[in-house]
Amino acid sequence: MNGRFTIGNAALFLVAVLLTACGGGGNNDENWARLRDFSLGPGALAAPNTTETLQVRLDYFVDFESNTHLPTFVLSGHLLADGETLISPDTSVGRLVTQFCGQQAYACGDPFTRLCSVTLGWVDPSKRRVVCDSMNPAIEVPPGNYRFVGSVCYTDSKGTRVCSSKSVPLVLG
Repeated sequence: MNGRFTIGNAALFLVAVLLTACGGGGNNDENWARLRDFSLGPGALAAPNTTETLQVRLDYFVDFESNTHLPTFVLSGHLLADGETLISPDTSVGRLVTQFCGQQAYACGDPFTRLCSVTLGWVDPSKRRVVCDSMNPAIEVPPGNYRFVGSVCYTDSKGTRVCSSKSVPLVLG
């Protein structure tokens, strides 16, 4: 170089300054989601021994960042008997909630709330029927101690599925 500052050099310099000032394109393009908290209201409940319906409220508190209006993360909720381990938040076994979330048209709100109903079983009246949304089938379980496991999952820029989960107790009497 002869030490002269040309228009081409000036344009490159301006692009470099802008990239540095804007974060260099690093994490600004990354989508992420983290389950900050998950709660069950009004707490541990005994399901009725009559045909009366009991409402259970699930609240998901989620932090997320997205550079798109498309769904960027999925909320799920599973009912597990005490002692059982969630194999994967993507499994359909015991799943009662699935909700695709993101920004704009897919905004879920914070907290995202889902009401679930608990009644006597429809096949076996000694069991309890639990349903939370129309996207997933109801499940029928015997009375006992359970856990609702709330999860948030997203796929990072490398194609890796990243999930975070929390659980809360539920007694179905």
